Amino acid sequence: DLAGKLGIPEAIIACLEEPSEPGAEAVRLFASAFGVKPEVFTGQVPREPTEEEKQAAREAEKAAVAAKARYPFIRQFILDPARCADPDTGARLFDDEPFSLAERNVVLYLSTTALYHFCDTSTSAFSFDEYLFQKHGQLLKKFERELAAQNLAKEEYEERVGMARGDIFRCDRIENIAILVCEDFAAELEEKLAKGVTDFDQDLDLPFVWEYDDSLMKIVIRRPGGEVLHEVKLLGVKERGA
Repeated sequence: DLAGKLGIPEAIIACLEEPSEPGAEAVRLFASAFGVKPEVFTGQVPREPTEEEKQAAREAEKAAVAAKARYPFIRQFILDPARCADPDTGARLFDDEPFSLAERNVVLYLSTTALYHFCDTSTSAFSFDEYLFQKHGQLLKKFERELAAQNLAKEEYEERVGMARGDIFRCDRIENIAILVCEDFAAELEEKLAKGVTDFDQDLDLPFVWEYDDSLMKIVIRRPGGEVLHEVKLLGVKERGA
């Protein structure tokens, strides 16, 4: 009668009368109310985390990985699911290293892409003019040594050195110059991301998605539609610049 007056199942009244011995029907009702299995409600098996809890755990893990990075905002940027096909694998690749080999190569791809954009347009959201001015003398001396070893005619030697004095890109390949300015570029990109500045879409040729090919030890850069833009073998940056 009480269950009828309250508009609740009789099993709940029975459970209130004998709380130490809840019936199976009451357990099913309570379990259903909490969205868990009866054996979880009674404590026989542990509760599985919800999708929200799993996502929160993944986010916490990625935040912990990013906190160990030399450039935490860059790490978050390149692990974002919008740019990383498998963020969990990416986080494991970066592991506890402040600037891991895989991470360095992704950043180097960004540096190279931005440098090509600068060469093509003579404009950039990054301070390449400043970086390159600082590195020009170093690259010029290296270029002069390389030319001297080639035993060129004096006129040709002087002509090529003269052009290199006025254009740093006459001194070396863009890919090698990108390695030389990679740390400067990373520091500026980190600062932009920390401030929420995102004026570099064209420089970095966004959007792209990167993934790690474990069998071939390489990073593959793709368009979101699948078109391969670039493949990076996981070599040390110094070796790539050799």
